Amino acid sequence: MKKVKIKKVKDHEQVQAEYYLKLEKRVDVLEQKIDRLTDMMETHIDFIDKTYEHLKNPIKSVSKLFGGK
Repeated sequence: MKKVKIKKVKDHEQVQAEYYLKLEKRVDVLEQKIDRLTDMMETHIDFIDKTYEHLKNPIKSVSKLFGGK
């Protein structure tokens, strides 16, 4: 951020309001990115869980392979 010369209190309030809006916009962008990454991670975790389900309980998987319940 560049430094701004402030002459009056009103100018200072305006500058602070502009900084606040810029920061708010950046936080919104970060929240969107975090939400997107969270969705991607949850999808990936679900995929891994489904892909390796049979490894969680190998005895059950083997018994199913040989016609067990």
